[in-house]
Amino acid sequence: MASASTIIDATAAPSVADAIPSTGKESLDALLLQLPPEEAHRLRIEFIAIISTVREMCARGEDRQSIRDFVRTRCQQNEMDWKREQGI
Repeated sequence: MASASTIIDATAAPSVADAIPSTGKESLDALLLQLPPEEAHRLRIEFIAIISTVREMCARGEDRQSIRDFVRTRCQQNEMDWKREQGI
């Protein structure tokens, strides 16, 4: 079973993945510290929600493609919500 971070990295929407520079082995916490506190908090809550759902999906025995599809859809929805909030 792949780790949740592998699933998230592998399925990030292209526009999201392109916006995040390659960081090698930086931790998620280190990356979040580079953001404004409000944005880091919002993302941390969203990541926890995604990881929690992925854990539940894994526990139910759902296949990797279903999990990848869930994460991809969730990331795309979050991106659309963010754009709407920013008036973009």
